[in-house]
Amino acid sequence: MAGLRLTGAIGKLLGYSALCSDPIWGAADGYAEAQQRSGIVSVHPGGTADIQKLVMARRIGIGRTTREEAGQLE
Repeated sequence: MAGLRLTGAIGKLLGYSALCSDPIWGAADGYAEAQQRSGIVSVHPGGTADIQKLVMARRIGIGRTTREEAGQLE
């Protein structure tokens, strides 16, 4: 939840300039905008990338004694 609090605090402090990477209007040379975009990723550790890594690891047999088979499409 710290990522969400940081993202919210930066948004309140810098306003709309935190959402812009423009050299004139953006805050902190675009670093604030990059943090705003990536802030939500740090909030939910079980996100899509982690799920994909888990599925791939199970299918190639890492961490288990038996491989998990892929689902069948009909």
